[in-house]
Amino acid sequence: MSKFEVSPEHQGERIDKFLQDALQEFSRTDIQKILLAEKVLQNDQPCPKNLRVKAGMVIEVLSLPEKMSSHLEPENIPLNIVYEDKDMIILNKPRNLVVHPGSGVQTGTLAAGLLYHFKKLSKVNGPLRPGIVHRLDKDTPGLMVVARTDKAHQALAQQLESREIERIYYALIWGQPKDLEGTVDAPIDRDPDNRIRMAVVKNGGKAAVTHYKVLESFRFATLVECKLETGRTHQIRVHMRHIGHPIVGDPIYEGGECALHRIGPLERPHASKVLKIAPAQMLQAVRLSLLHPRTQKPVKFEIPLEGPFSEILAYLRKNAPALTP
Repeated sequence: MSKFEVSPEHQGERIDKFLQDALQEFSRTDIQKILLAEKVLQNDQPCPKNLRVKAGMVIEVLSLPEKMSSHLEPENIPLNIVYEDKDMIILNKPRNLVVHPGSGVQTGTLAAGLLYHFKKLSKVNGPLRPGIVHRLDKDTPGLMVVARTDKAHQALAQQLESREIERIYYALIWGQPKDLEGTVDAPIDRDPDNRIRMAVVKNGGKAAVTHYKVLESFRFATLVECKLETGRTHQIRVHMRHIGHPIVGDPIYEGGECALHRIGPLERPHASKVLKIAPAQMLQAVRLSLLHPRTQKPVKFEIPLEGPFSEILAYLRKNAPALTP
């Protein structure tokens, strides 16, 4: 049996969609079969196939198809631990590291590394996601909080739901926003034209809110601070693209080579150089503030920008500083 607690980012999803994300090795057909067989419970009652899940719900899956492995092997993957105690771990996830198994990725995950180094972690999100409270994209480095006990996990998940955890990101975007500060309030769902992407949608979708503030301007790019009010998949990347300023280097949301045609010919060589330095999207989770799950005292963590990000900013300051009036 596996148990999965519904996090705030999945609020309002249909049960089959929630389970397909939680058990990514399954097909939609597999999920529907176990629902019809009444192998999925909530409060000890079989879940109807049209159930809309709510944050905090605990979904129990009684049995899984044989092809699905529910066992995670510990792996000796180096971890950059910023802080740890008996309740939680704060770590700096490197770029190019998947958080947990799924979508064809079975090994080499952060989850496997956590299991190797810490042995005992929260079981709230099932055996494939030990301690995982929230996620970062594979190519987005930065701060994450991991729960060591179920009690800590539940406290941290509640803070996420009530928006008490402050998550601050730095992003380098193409162009210059018209306002020095702003809020993008636009719902997000799967892109109907490309299922591997997310998109802002007019109908349906999940509420998504991102606050941004300009930190530093260059001739063809801007460094912004982004604060998440919600935590949707690819939220900052989707919202920045939505307002016409995709993140530099983003291979999915028009921040790569295709962005160069929007750069003037005199600046294009510098923009091309920036893309050569960028390993992927220039986005990093740099600050994390929360209430300690046991003491309830506020704690704050901050990390410096990774190497490629710092290198790009240094290049821009030297070769493409903003024009002064």
